[in-house]
Amino acid sequence: MGVWLTLFFISLATSLALWFLKLFTKPAKKRLPPGPWTLPIIGSLHHVVSRLPHRTMMELSRRHGPLMLLRLGEVDTLVVSSAEVAELVMKTNDLVFADRPHSATHDIIGCGGKNIFFSPSGKYLHQMRSTVNVSKILMALTNNIVTRAVFGGKFTQQGKYLHELDKVLTVLGGFCLVDLFPSSRLVWCLSNGNRQIKKAYGRIQHIICKVIEGRMAARAAGDGVTRTDEEDLLDVLLRLQQDDSLEFPLTTENIGAVLFDIFAGGTETKGGVLAWAMSELVHAPESMIKAQQEVRDVLGTNVYINVFAISRDPRYWNNPEDFKPERFQNSTVNYIGTNFEYVPFGAGRRQCPGIHFSFPVMEMVLTNLLYYFDWKLPHGASLASFDMSEKFGLAVTRRSDLQLRAVPHVQFKAMFSK
Repeated sequence: MGVWLTLFFISLATSLALWFLKLFTKPAKKRLPPGPWTLPIIGSLHHVVSRLPHRTMMELSRRHGPLMLLRLGEVDTLVVSSAEVAELVMKTNDLVFADRPHSATHDIIGCGGKNIFFSPSGKYLHQMRSTVNVSKILMALTNNIVTRAVFGGKFTQQGKYLHELDKVLTVLGGFCLVDLFPSSRLVWCLSNGNRQIKKAYGRIQHIICKVIEGRMAARAAGDGVTRTDEEDLLDVLLRLQQDDSLEFPLTTENIGAVLFDIFAGGTETKGGVLAWAMSELVHAPESMIKAQQEVRDVLGTNVYINVFAISRDPRYWNNPEDFKPERFQNSTVNYIGTNFEYVPFGAGRRQCPGIHFSFPVMEMVLTNLLYYFDWKLPHGASLASFDMSEKFGLAVTRRSDLQLRAVPHVQFKAMFSK
């Protein structure tokens, strides 16, 4: 609260100066996209700072159009809210938009562009994205399964690691003042978010470095795996580190940054999607019955993944706010980035590299949950009182934990009674 109060006084103190400056200067008019009205210093922040910014931006885009300009502090931001404009950005002109925005927090967690998510477009990014063949990682379930894929077994520091990771994701899921006002020394001094993320990310890298050093020592002593088909992700990266043909040699820092990507992309997002999928199914009993019939009859299922603005545009979807998974049964729309009205993993050159890992994980988990159990509300609860409220962050998760009664399916009980 103190930071926002300081920003208010700074805004108030400079408003008159800016007003007088406007009297004596006539900047050339630019053809800019429409957007909400702005205030000195903070720009459009007062429009989007809310408990659920993703819904606020969706409403703003409906008022101002599919290409909207927001001024977030000093940073101009274009918000794309239609499939047609998204295709122009992510397909037609994807090379122009291939670079990630540069910011202070991205520099910290991206090791100055050495990881995958925030590295600039070029040969280094191509090499890093092609290092891990994530399509072969099929068995997965949030933190424990990611740990098995990365380390091949137990991760003794997993609790501490995930605790620090949660701190990083919490800051990334909001607005960090040093990203919005990168030129203000005062903001850099007052901002606590930048210090928090720096400390948390430092502890994360310390934990990962210890794991990497231990694995390197084991390999040097001849205690590592001997066959490539027995390797986990860390083994693969350490083996590639010895490859002299790489244009950009892999350092321990590079490997630590890539491992952070895997954990950051494989925890909150998949867990959140699975929780929402189960929530929507419980909230729509007819859909739950249909889904259970499909998986129990050994038929394929579709996982409905919520995205905002484009995926809630009534021009593309009938009743977009209603949970209707059957809408995909006879539809040609897919999730792999070729249909721009539905792009949960992005599209183009910077499409999420975890697409072939995340989707099978969620599909497998959801299928097992629906096959082996009938899901009921807690005793005394009703659909009318069932909490479906959201919590904004790096991914949109449930505001409250999902509490359900799991009743074993009849065939499942019979299997264990034999």
